[in-house]
Amino acid sequence: MKIITFLLVFLLGTNLYALQEDKILSTMQEKVDFATKTLMQKDKKIQEKAKQIFSEIEGVFDMPLMGRLSLGKYWNTLSKEQQNLFLSLFEEFMKNSYIDQLELYNNEKITIKELEKIKENRIYLHSQIQGEKEVFKIIYKFHKNPQNNWLIYDVDIIGASIIKTYKAQFEDIMANNSFDYLIEKLKNR
Repeated sequence: MKIITFLLVFLLGTNLYALQEDKILSTMQEKVDFATKTLMQKDKKIQEKAKQIFSEIEGVFDMPLMGRLSLGKYWNTLSKEQQNLFLSLFEEFMKNSYIDQLELYNNEKITIKELEKIKENRIYLHSQIQGEKEVFKIIYKFHKNPQNNWLIYDVDIIGASIIKTYKAQFEDIMANNSFDYLIEKLKNR
């Protein structure tokens, strides 16, 4: 299940551009198809596959927002320099976690299903992963940024939010340790 989580979270890279509402379904399916085809290439090493996916599938994730949400109430206690350091390491942490899981990919089929407009500035994209025996439901949560583009700020996998999971982990670390300790944990991941 970990490969599914990280595959979905990182199929789309970093926030270099965003989507228009009418392009979300088709663009997301194209990106998912590209990533799964890349993962199925037997002649390439894991690092090469990851690099191809990251470079080809540029961004609809709002990584700065995901990082801020993951740090929760502790975000505002940090200096600008600490915030920038955290965001840089958070993105690297997420990418490294994805790379670690690539070897577990076993030809699961990912299908983009439908959009659900929750609010004027929130859209859920429903999708699913067909495993050997089960179907797993995935929801990409999009928000509209000030430029009227749509970016992913969270992914729910079988009812579990990626952001809430990281938030619980990071807040526990920050409640019992220092920011420097969290940074070391992210660096040593």
